[in-house]
Amino acid sequence: MEDQEIDWDKLESDEKLNNYKEKINMEDDPNIIKKPILIPTQKNGYVVGCDESHRGCWAGPLYVSCVSMKLEVQKNVPKGIKIGDSKKLSAVARERAYSWIIENALEYYVEIADEKEIEEKNILGATIACWHRCLDKFKHSISMIKVDGNQFKNYKNILHVCIPKGDSLVFEISSASILAKTLSDRHIRYLCRMYPWLDVRYGFLKNMTYGNDLKHQQGLNQYKTTTFHRMFYKPCIIAGKQSHPAILFLEEPKDEKNEKDDKYKKIKTI
Repeated sequence: MEDQEIDWDKLESDEKLNNYKEKINMEDDPNIIKKPILIPTQKNGYVVGCDESHRGCWAGPLYVSCVSMKLEVQKNVPKGIKIGDSKKLSAVARERAYSWIIENALEYYVEIADEKEIEEKNILGATIACWHRCLDKFKHSISMIKVDGNQFKNYKNILHVCIPKGDSLVFEISSASILAKTLSDRHIRYLCRMYPWLDVRYGFLKNMTYGNDLKHQQGLNQYKTTTFHRMFYKPCIIAGKQSHPAILFLEEPKDEKNEKDDKYKKIKTI
């Protein structure tokens, strides 16, 4: 469904902004938002920002988040906290921002789509379904939904605006981006602690399951896919499934054992 057109005359704002663009003052880093002037909103409600993480990855679940934040909180971000495109923040800066967001947000929710749901609904359908599940949980009235990117499906006839590169422009979307990215990266690190060969074979700690890393590509060529891979992506289809998926592919390859590291243990079947 196409985005609804905003009637600026019916919305409250200090000034009218054209073409869905926002007037913001940038810090030295243009990817970090400082005191944004927001798109005007309707009475009796809050703006909700929506974003996702790991949408283009070859393995692992999809994380999405929705965040609402009071304007006075947005204007008083402490020094040292950076709110912007999560992909352009360091891991330390993301973790620091994550802690601040969950302590100061009016409401925030995170939903996950596993590999099965992604295969059933496709990546876009799973993303929107997760956003809608998040929005279902909001207790405060929603006046506007701001979505990163250019695709969204109408939610209860609430005004929504799709904003390309919104995670660099809109405070609420940036906040949602940071929550989703932080949690999705934590999940990959957890998997690699549980199953060290995810990193040994595919380099997941470095590439976070994205496919533009040579080690991930080489891992698929040599070991095929795992139970965590998304089997609708062409490289995963070409690589094919392992012959013993119940073993989670984590039995120790003899030619790669590091005698100084005792973390490489054979994993029991499930």
